[in-house]
Amino acid sequence: MKHKHKKGMTLVEVLVSTIVCLLLMGIALTTLIAGKKMWQASIDRGGERQDVSVALFKIAQELRQGKFSTVSTNSAGFCFLSARNSNSIFLTDANGQPYYTYTNTSQYILYYKSGSNLYRNRTPYVSGGAVALANMSTYQVTSGATVTKIIPNVSSFSLNPSNVNPVTVNLSVQVTNKNGKTDSQSLSLPCLMQN
Repeated sequence: MKHKHKKGMTLVEVLVSTIVCLLLMGIALTTLIAGKKMWQASIDRGGERQDVSVALFKIAQELRQGKFSTVSTNSAGFCFLSARNSNSIFLTDANGQPYYTYTNTSQYILYYKSGSNLYRNRTPYVSGGAVALANMSTYQVTSGATVTKIIPNVSSFSLNPSNVNPVTVNLSVQVTNKNGKTDSQSLSLPCLMQN
């Protein structure tokens, strides 16, 4: 009687194939984790860019409604007289042009960087001229003023040039992501103010 030898895998072959499968799974898992980190970083970066864009859009919108001749700047930020009154109503004259009352119902809008945050301060018009900007970075809230934190992690903020219309608002944000890498977002937007 002849014995038929059934061919199968030896223990060595099973071990080698198991190790190869484990290596392939390890490579696939490493690639998947790296891809997830890159995807999350792009989502975070997109969110930061959107935050900067929204902040810049709001600033530009108010600047377009502001009076150019009242712009005042320093290293911390800038301010200008708004056509919005203390009730946030946009005032216009008979021709539909912005109307600046130069009374205590008029509002100065201040944008300034303090620490790494950007703030917006709305304060009543002061008779006799512009709001003093000497201490803008440590600006004290005056009676009737409203301060709002606009965006965190600001690395630079400026209005250039402040003596030529249109002006350009520049905003840069710097964030350290979860992986310890520093990410910077910078945007500029020109704004034509009212004369």
